[in-house]
Amino acid sequence: MTTTAEGLQRRLTLRDLIVSGLLFIGPLAPVGVFGVLDARSGGAVALVYVVATVAMGFTAWSYARMSAA
Repeated sequence: MTTTAEGLQRRLTLRDLIVSGLLFIGPLAPVGVFGVLDARSGGAVALVYVVATVAMGFTAWSYARMSAA
C-alpha cells in the first residue's frame, strides 16, 4: 500500500499476488503431500508441481485483473 495525503491507497499488482501466493504455499505444500503425490502420480511429483504453479499463475493473473476492475 502507498500513503497519500488522505491515508492509505489500495493497490494490488500481479507481482504482489504471485509473491504472496508463493510465500504462503511454497514452504508448506511439499511437506504434507509429497507421499500422496508420489503414490498418485507414479513418481512424477515435479510435473505435478509445475502444473500447480501454472494454475496458481493463472489464478494470480485473474485476481490482478479483478482488482484492477
